[in-house]
This record gives sequence, C-alpha cells and structure tokens, in this order.
Amino acid sequence: KTKVARIMNSAFRRTFDLACAMMGLVVLSPIFLIVIAAIKLEGGGPVFFSQPRIGKGLGKFRILKFRTMRPSTGEASLLTSPEDPRVTRVGRFLRKHKVDELPQLVNVVRGEMQLVGVRPQVECFVEAFHHEYEELLRDRPGITDPATMAFRNEEKLFQAGPLEMQY
Repeated sequence: KTKVARIMNSAFRRTFDLACAMMGLVVLSPIFLIVIAAIKLEGGGPVFFSQPRIGKGLGKFRILKFRTMRPSTGEASLLTSPEDPRVTRVGRFLRKHKVDELPQLVNVVRGEMQLVGVRPQVECFVEAFHHEYEELLRDRPGITDPATMAFRNEEKLFQAGPLEMQY
C-alpha cells in the first residue's frame, strides 16, 4: 500500500472505532448501571479494575475493566485459575459473558485500543516475548481478536501448578 492509502485506512479505522465505541457506551449505559449496582451490592469496593498494559509501539496505558475479583490483599498471580476463590459471584457471571470487558470502550475512545486487534498484554509477558510483541503491537491493541474467541474460557485450560508456566 502507498503511504497515503495507509494513512487513509488508519484514519477510517480510527473514525469507525471511535464512532462504534461512543455509540456502544451510550447504548450499553443501562447495562453499565446494572453491573455497577451488582458489584456494589455484592460487597462494595471499587467498581472498576485498572491495570498497566503494553499497547501500540510497546507503550504503556491502563486498561479498564469491571472488577470481577475481591479487592487485592497483596501479591497474587496475574492469571486466574479454575474456580479461583478471588473471583466474586457477580464476577463469574461478568467473565462468562465477557461483560467485564465493556469498559474498554473507554480505552478505545481515548485512542489506546481499537475494537479488533491483538490483546494488550501485561509487561512481564511482553518482556518474555519481546520480539513477538514488538511485531504484534505495531498497531493499537484490541478489545477482541481471534485468540480471544478461541480461548474464551482461558482459566478452564489451566491445570494445577504454576499458571505462568502454563500460559
């Protein structure tokens, strides 16, 4: 592709993602309110979970999700094991139906993510596979991608033992 075509394609994609994310935030706002109430009723604490992730050009940003686990009480695994006791009852429902990911529409509006693209990763895994992620994250990461669909129930793939090694 020519440089002009790449710029036009990028501008079109950003406009499309921005319009869809803004429309999604408006249309889904009733669901957001229900989820916020459910999280608060289940035990209070923060409604949102924010975590540093690596995005476009290996730059850092904070991903936003609905909180699905009990508030952190110290160092814990970055990965969720099957039947992880940290996951709340509401959190299990949100994860099962991928509703916990909806706040990432805000990341799309901010320009940190796009609707479809490689998932953003935590820094330790990017460091372990630096060259691969350098290639994968040439563009903004996405809310969804083919791997997200293929590994929809990721925690069920893990077995007893160190989760990071299995990942």
